[in-house]
Amino acid sequence: MGRPLTARWQRRPRVTRALVKSSTGETAVADQLVQTLKGKRSFSGPRLSENQDPAEQVAFYKHWIYAAVNARAKAVAQTPLRFFVEKSDGSMEGIRASNTGPGLVVKLFKKPNPHQTLWQFLYINQVFADLTGDYYIYKEPNTLGRTIRLWTAYPQFMKIRSSGNGVPSYVYTRGSKEVTFDADEIAHGLYPDPQSEWYGLSPLQAATQAVNVHEAIFESQQQAFEQGIEPSAVLSGPADADAMEPDQIDHIEESLYKKHKGKNRHGKVLILEGGLKLTPYSMSPREMNWLQSANLSRDQILGIYSTPAAIAGLSKDVNRSSAEAMEFIFAKWTVSPILRQWEDLINMRIVADFDERIIARFDSVIPQDKDAESARAEREVKGSIITPNEARRRVGADRFADDNADLLWADANRVPLGTERGEGE
Repeated sequence: MGRPLTARWQRRPRVTRALVKSSTGETAVADQLVQTLKGKRSFSGPRLSENQDPAEQVAFYKHWIYAAVNARAKAVAQTPLRFFVEKSDGSMEGIRASNTGPGLVVKLFKKPNPHQTLWQFLYINQVFADLTGDYYIYKEPNTLGRTIRLWTAYPQFMKIRSSGNGVPSYVYTRGSKEVTFDADEIAHGLYPDPQSEWYGLSPLQAATQAVNVHEAIFESQQQAFEQGIEPSAVLSGPADADAMEPDQIDHIEESLYKKHKGKNRHGKVLILEGGLKLTPYSMSPREMNWLQSANLSRDQILGIYSTPAAIAGLSKDVNRSSAEAMEFIFAKWTVSPILRQWEDLINMRIVADFDERIIARFDSVIPQDKDAESARAEREVKGSIITPNEARRRVGADRFADDNADLLWADANRVPLGTERGEGE
């Protein structure tokens, strides 16, 4: 059992330097975070290196990385987040937003800060997690030390400074301005990295080689379009024929364009004289290999992000059955574990500052098999495990008004348990 609700709010005030007002009316620390939210991305680079630079990693939010990360972030952001408080009898009671009591936690997450909705707040932090392996949330306090706003601190401006006692501090730098946060001021979420004590490892970092291959292929294709020559067909003459004059070449080209160019002339019969031969241009084996390599690197990227192709926007060879299977796999093995990680961070690093009895929970995202659920409910009614009305509620049907529908029924004669034969007939 945690402390009484009011006891947790009488906390020691946090560092007061964070409460100095700036010219914009925000606190000095919050003002830097606001400028980050309003800023434009200015990082770019042709290749993803292995030096774990967050500024470089966020610049790769494009192509199939965008498709995978965007799908994961939207799945997290759109999942309802609910709060409960543990009662004296051990049961859990839902909490609504209010200006007092445990409802303050719900109000905090309803609008984390003046510039972001909860959807935007969850989305951008999940994007950072998937690109850099880390996301940082600054807990802005009031004069009593209670958290009143939550701010996203962009990872490309954050550095972790370790200390001799094993407790880190966080240094946020924008231009010439530098702010140092204590460990209890930052809620740090990350994907654990076996090679780093403080920083996380993102799927993007794990996919470095595949990403660079894909980037190189796209760069080569772009150069070919901008600088290369790729005709639709080649018109050639006999090997022993005399070379044509430039005006003859121009005349042939003009005639071909005039008679055969355009949608209304497509498929028109072409008659060639003088041994001329028209050969359609086709892709070389090398170009075909490049195309296959692009597909392979795409699949590697999506695989590392645990994002099925259909979820990322590809519809090739996808029917309703396979799409539902992909949705189930994505929800169970990708989104659900991410939500559990979010719950742990919110409960341990934010909600616990109010009261340890308050628990945050995301709704389940795993799709239910309606046929399987109906069959299970039927079996449990026959096995005297649940009542008929409990079974109907489970499958989304209206309850029966008959009181017998709220009783357990015996399997042998299908009568309510505890009644005499004939009484329930």
